[in-house]
Amino acid sequence: MGAKQLVELAENRGLIDAKNISNYFKKCRGPELDKLNQELEEALGDVSDIQDSISRTSYNYLASASFRGDYGCVQPQCRVDSVSGMARFSLLYADRVVLPMHLSPARDRSWLDGTFRVLAELRPLLDSGIVVPMEIKVCYCKECYAQYSAPIIEHARSAADAAAKGIKVKFLHTHTGRTRSNRTRWTFQITWPKEYSPSPVPILSVEKLPPVLERFIGTHGEDTVLPIDVVRESELLINYFVPVSFDYLIQRTLNKSAGCVYLSDSEREIRQIEDLAGEGMDAKRNEILASMSHEIPLFANIRLETLSEVRRLDGDAFAAYRAALDQAASEASREGTTAERSRQIYFDVIQPKLSALERKYEVMRKRSKTDLILSYGVPAATLAMGVICGASHGVGGVLEITGGLQLVKNLAKELQPIQQTDAALDPIRSDPMYFLLKMKKAHAKDCSG
Repeated sequence: MGAKQLVELAENRGLIDAKNISNYFKKCRGPELDKLNQELEEALGDVSDIQDSISRTSYNYLASASFRGDYGCVQPQCRVDSVSGMARFSLLYADRVVLPMHLSPARDRSWLDGTFRVLAELRPLLDSGIVVPMEIKVCYCKECYAQYSAPIIEHARSAADAAAKGIKVKFLHTHTGRTRSNRTRWTFQITWPKEYSPSPVPILSVEKLPPVLERFIGTHGEDTVLPIDVVRESELLINYFVPVSFDYLIQRTLNKSAGCVYLSDSEREIRQIEDLAGEGMDAKRNEILASMSHEIPLFANIRLETLSEVRRLDGDAFAAYRAALDQAASEASREGTTAERSRQIYFDVIQPKLSALERKYEVMRKRSKTDLILSYGVPAATLAMGVICGASHGVGGVLEITGGLQLVKNLAKELQPIQQTDAALDPIRSDPMYFLLKMKKAHAKDCSG
């Protein structure tokens, strides 16, 4: 159950990229949607599966509702944009990130479209086992569920009431569908304070109006901002706060085995989880780290496949880099740096070190090449630099330059001094920024290709 089954399901249906996914759901009929929804539910693991499969480390996380694209704007591309930042964080920092997945009512084409686009975006992380998907189900008995659910739902209601004074809710319009049911939907625009969420302004659509809203809209009409007392009494906002409460229940369960820390890029979610779990400093540090994953140009632009490959090929470099980043974020959180200002960590701390390492790398690389030419001549040096730094041309061209197959026969003999020259780059490889240097060069190669 889990990642492997989801990948197989997507591949069997041809749901591997945005275009194919969109075309599939445009043509898919009702019974096919029902079947796909059922297969999706069967493929997902639950909390008990994850408890048995994740080893406890300091870098296991539970992705929040907004960070995983489950809440906020629910359009397929907006959900992908949300999860893209979470994917970069996962590759840049995490061992495992648990991804609870909200299953929609059957035949919801748009939600299923977005769900499979999210899975396509996360494919490198699913393949590597970094992202661990699960269905949103909390395995409590009735007594425990009653004990924990009532207080957290009441907490969500209180959080929504308190937030209403800083949130603008505007009634936009009424829409009646053209289906047989002719259902009427009322659409609202929710404008959060900037520090609450980096996501776009969400649109909320409801099928049934609470009495207080029905009376207000009946007398005020479209394009009207709702008063705070109407927002509170209608409980329009509560569904934005309930997901964090249920995430908290999942986290409590996972914390017994996997030790998953709550991960979010939304101050709204961070504040609420701090109230529930009292995480304080760790929550702020993780918010800073999460924000960095999509605020910093180098991180935001690099292909996930490239980042995944760089991390896979050099685990030691990744571990050294992660420790340095963790320290920088922890210091920033102690000094009061917010996620919104997380760029300063990169530009003030990381970028200068990365630039210095890049200059040092080029100097030592040229020096190694010069030493080889002096000791073994141009042909052997050309081949050696291909071994050390990566070939810059085809094998046939190398053999022609170096004098044919005879040099290949003598390659074993030549490797010892070459490896000694390669060892001259060890100070570069031991630098915490070496992982970023490799990532930057891999990204440059992607762009030039």
